[in-house]
Amino acid sequence: MKRTLSLLLLLGSTAQAAPAVFVKAYADGAELLQWTEGPGGQLSGTYQFVAITEQGTRLSTQNAVFTGTRQGSAVSVKFAQTVLGTSSSVLWTGTLAAQTLTLNRPQSAGIASVIFTKGSLEAYNSLVARFQAQVQRQRQAAQQAAQERAAQQAKVDAQTRAVRETNADAAAALSAAAQLGRDVQEDLRALAEVSALFRTDLAALETDQRTLLKDAEQARRSRECYDVQTVQGYDLAQLTGYGLSQLTGYDTAELARALATADRHLEAATALRLTLRSVAQNAAQLQGITPLSTVRWAVDLEALQAAASQTEQWAAQLQTAQAQATAARAAALARAQALITEAQQVAASLSCAP
Repeated sequence: MKRTLSLLLLLGSTAQAAPAVFVKAYADGAELLQWTEGPGGQLSGTYQFVAITEQGTRLSTQNAVFTGTRQGSAVSVKFAQTVLGTSSSVLWTGTLAAQTLTLNRPQSAGIASVIFTKGSLEAYNSLVARFQAQVQRQRQAAQQAAQERAAQQAKVDAQTRAVRETNADAAAALSAAAQLGRDVQEDLRALAEVSALFRTDLAALETDQRTLLKDAEQARRSRECYDVQTVQGYDLAQLTGYGLSQLTGYDTAELARALATADRHLEAATALRLTLRSVAQNAAQLQGITPLSTVRWAVDLEALQAAASQTEQWAAQLQTAQAQATAARAAALARAQALITEAQQVAASLSCAP
């Protein structure tokens, strides 16, 4: 507005006499013609057109200078311009009657007659100021509308992100539960195999102990030193060496590995159970407050709850299997020690004739 006022005041100050001012007002703009008249009806003036843009947030301004003539009521004004060395001109003709100026202006589809009313720079500037205020209000309204749209979009984005992330969390948790189920089944198989291994190797040790007792009975009857040495050497070594080492060595190491793997999966089961319940709770809360989400809910609450319960059952099964495998080892070692002690006593009671 200050620029426009300054321009108009400057244009007005160059006139040698009070200029004639004519204004055409529209609902969304205005035109101004002002001129000074010299000898012979020669006119020299300025033209300005201001209009509110289609969006209503900017005031467009066009300025031009013209020359012309007035002969009685007949008026003609001529606009000249030079672009890239090429000159062109536009001529408006019309009539001046009392307080009105009617100008005929060439248009692409014919001639348009525009009626200007005699006015003043002050009134025109006031009109421009009103348009500027209107533009400012529209700009503020547009900014507020944009902020509201941005805030609404932020809500949509936040809710969409929450639904997408929760869907992904639920899918990941159910996938982890399925994998845990496979891992637990493998752990149960491994623990069962270890328990069976202790029973198998204990049975082999019992067979070796029966062989020793049989050989001891033979040595006691024969009193042959060879038979006694067989019992006290090879037979006893089978029990205290290979037979016991199977239980305390390989079998025990296999149990330790199976227990360690099961412990890791027990920890995973505890963490996963908490995750499943947390995701289910989070999803249940969000489903009622995310109407703006552009992503549909894909969370199966029943599946999450079932997986959490199943995870707890798997943990209980693992703990039971661990306890059983540990007990199988303890029982096998206790039984092996009893068998070896008996075999050692029997072997020590043997003697042979020199």
